Amino acid sequence: MIESNDYANRPVRSLQTMLRILFQQDEAAPVIIPDGIFGPQTEAAVSYFQKKNKLPVTGVADFATWDKLVPLYEAALLEQGPSEPLILVLNPNQVIRAGEWNYHLFLIQAILAVLAEIHKDFPRVPVSGVLDPETAKSISCFQKVTGLPVTGEIDKSTWQQLARHYPNAVGDGTGWASQK
Repeated sequence: MIESNDYANRPVRSLQTMLRILFQQDEAAPVIIPDGIFGPQTEAAVSYFQKKNKLPVTGVADFATWDKLVPLYEAALLEQGPSEPLILVLNPNQVIRAGEWNYHLFLIQAILAVLAEIHKDFPRVPVSGVLDPETAKSISCFQKVTGLPVTGEIDKSTWQQLARHYPNAVGDGTGWASQK
């Protein structure tokens, strides 16, 4: 990703990087290597971008080209980049124990339910927001498999392991990761 001060400090490399990101899904686009040199490849890429975006085709990165390029690049980063991570807030030394109700448990139980679908040895859990016996058993099973202390409770270490294992288990949500 390009930081905003990089636009001014390294304009040619920034231009090349933005065009490269925008052209990733476009097989007809010229290949561009961000090398910081405005040579024939960069000129061809700028011309291609200008033509595709109904700008005067000059091969020069003028203000109109930059004004069109930057928002498209920023949108492409959002589209092509990773999803926003979900950060669960647990206070220092906070532990969710058996019988407790907590909003975080809805998410944790949903993750455990998905893991139970993929890993048949994981017990199924209801999604209730309460750390009930079924949830404690599932958490204990997960903790054992991941080498955590087996407590049946949720602490930061258990949450971090759940957060790491979930995307590896489900991939993009269609099941591709579990079918490999």
